[in-house]
Amino acid sequence: MHKLREKYKGINDGELEVFLPLQYLDPTFFRLRDYASVFARGAAFGIALNFPLIILGLVTPSLMPVYLPCMTTAACILGISFSAAAKGFQMAFSKAVSAYGIEAFLTYEDVRLPLAKAYELCLAATTEIPKASILECIEGRRICVRVKGYPDRTIVIRLDPLGRGITRIAIDSVKHLSLPQSIAIRTCWGTKFEQLILRVDDGSNAQLIEQIASFVRETPDWDYVYEGFKPLRANRR
Repeated sequence: MHKLREKYKGINDGELEVFLPLQYLDPTFFRLRDYASVFARGAAFGIALNFPLIILGLVTPSLMPVYLPCMTTAACILGISFSAAAKGFQMAFSKAVSAYGIEAFLTYEDVRLPLAKAYELCLAATTEIPKASILECIEGRRICVRVKGYPDRTIVIRLDPLGRGITRIAIDSVKHLSLPQSIAIRTCWGTKFEQLILRVDDGSNAQLIEQIASFVRETPDWDYVYEGFKPLRANRR
């Protein structure tokens, strides 16, 4: 049980998925089949809730004409509700972008540092976040940080060498969900809408992204040897 709980505290696939904000603002990105899929998921859930009636109808076929309208109505109501919620997530994301800007969901910072130093700079930036702890480090590639809160947040920092001593740092922040919550949301709404659910909030994600980005911008000549910072041990993969 202890190992299972530790697993639930880890990083879910949805938190590590590459997020492209502009793609989610494109009206053609969410197609009719996405909403049809969500409707089908809701309808299936409605049918599952009426499973006892299905069993009774099979046992007593004469009652099936009575149960069938109830099951159909429940399936349609839940299908419409799930689709409406999905549309609500999409509209909430667009509204949040208008309020906080696209950089509140994914920020890029290019620094004139080789990959190794840029990686150490990002590690140092995470120490400036209160109640933060590093979950995973893949040296020179990715840093994942968990920030305690209501709910917890996961900051994902990705590094990409551009050549000539320049490194691009991508900073993303999402709400952390337990494994059962993540599975339930992905099952009900699919991966596209899951990404919106992870990011639409009161601006806390935007604040965390800006804290990391500000530290990176304000220390262009940073070197941990002179700053007195000792880099954390990374998990090599």
